[in-house]
Amino acid sequence: MPAAFIGYDMGGSVAAGFAAKHPELCASLSLISPLGIKYKALTKEKLLNRKYLGEYVMLKQKSQLSLQQENEYYDRDSSTAHRYLIDKQIAMIRWQIKNTPGYLGALLSTYRYFPLRGMEELYTAIGRHPRKTLIIWGDHDVICPFRKCVKLMEESFPNGNIVDVLDCGHNAVFEKFEDVVKELLSFNKEVFDNNRV
Repeated sequence: MPAAFIGYDMGGSVAAGFAAKHPELCASLSLISPLGIKYKALTKEKLLNRKYLGEYVMLKQKSQLSLQQENEYYDRDSSTAHRYLIDKQIAMIRWQIKNTPGYLGALLSTYRYFPLRGMEELYTAIGRHPRKTLIIWGDHDVICPFRKCVKLMEESFPNGNIVDVLDCGHNAVFEKFEDVVKELLSFNKEVFDNNRV
């Protein structure tokens, strides 16, 4: 039976790729702040792509990697309701750097080989499929800027539902959890109710 596929960030690219390859298994596709389109490159990203130099840069900036997680949020205030999630994410990155020997290498490999940009053709191909698609984006996303991406997503998914989550950055799942879940449940309920008829 076809299932609902939901992908956040890099997972959006993975879900989109699966939906393109196996459309018969994908009843609906939901992309939350998906990478692959108008991604804002890191300042040192070109250096990361160079052999040996990339390893050196990654080691030099490892102490800053955890703090860079804050860039994914619009509201980073110490009193915000989701501040504990930001702090947990920072702590998790610190723990992985300290305790997981392959973590920095995996990050470097992602920058070098994962399709962080240039997936417009894939999204356009998927958007032509009659399946229902939902795209959720924080209106203050600085990783994949909403205002720069929305026109391309509207062109790629002419029949898709594009929802901008107000006062929200890239990590909509943490920052506006209730809003994201409400959209996902409403969208997929409609898809599966219509498929039962």
